Amino acid sequence: MNITRFENFEAAIRLLGGTKVPAELIRALELGVKDVRPEDIVVGDHGIYYLSDDGILTRVLVNIVDKTLSRRYMSADQLAMVESGDFDNDELVESLHKYHVLRCKTLENAEKHGWRDKYKMSHRSDGRFYYRFLENNQVFEERKDQRLYVCKNCLSAAAAAGLVDASVERESFEAGEFLDADDGQNTIGLREQGEFAEQSVPNKYVQDWRLIANMLKHKKKYRCEGLGCPNRDLGSSKLRRFLHAHHRDMDKANNVFSNLEALCVYCHAQQPGHDHMKSSADYLSYRRLLRSTAGGGGSIRETNKG
Repeated sequence: MNITRFENFEAAIRLLGGTKVPAELIRALELGVKDVRPEDIVVGDHGIYYLSDDGILTRVLVNIVDKTLSRRYMSADQLAMVESGDFDNDELVESLHKYHVLRCKTLENAEKHGWRDKYKMSHRSDGRFYYRFLENNQVFEERKDQRLYVCKNCLSAAAAAGLVDASVERESFEAGEFLDADDGQNTIGLREQGEFAEQSVPNKYVQDWRLIANMLKHKKKYRCEGLGCPNRDLGSSKLRRFLHAHHRDMDKANNVFSNLEALCVYCHAQQPGHDHMKSSADYLSYRRLLRSTAGGGGSIRETNKG
């Protein structure tokens, strides 16, 4: 299993009290039965990463678990394969859901709709997955090693990013090689989502800073630790962009957890040497949100529902 090899990141994990990957996590990812929880997913241009409650970060594959066998849209040959249990036949496999290695259009749509389909995570290197075939909402067939092909959109994006050779076809794509690629270079491509505020990730930070910062916020349950913070709860997806990771000793290379704290942009700007943040767009936006809820008896989180 390919766990991140960053020294600072591993030091942070040791401070959390663990250095070994839990056996149950290894087993769940090998079988592909670990549910996708959006809050545990770190999406990068070079892969999809799972951040466990124990602070373990690893690259994963994801796929929809259930395939409905709709006879209306299946050919006579496909129906014959289903009835005979020939689920590994190429013609049938090509019509099934695919597995994903990158944030493609399909996963963007899944995010947009709140991951309403049942997605699972896997660390299997053989292109086989836990999969169920449904008929009339009942389990028709359950398989622990169903062969699937990589998503075409993912493969095209991987080729465009230089992650795989452009000549690689989905039948010859090796999931294991993709999973075991060097994470040390791939973190550069992490998308700067809301919680990865630009001013908190300047170029002079260590290369793995985004992952360390994201893990800190996750473990702090997206709550600001600033003294007298006017709004501690930034767990809403609309508010996470305003939560930063702050170095207590001002040393950006000292990324052990004892030196880090989660601060909202307002509290972060009050720290010594951080006055420049008060002119940033995020700071000004957050101050407007604070003023709009002042005296109203509600929190920013409540006013952003809907």
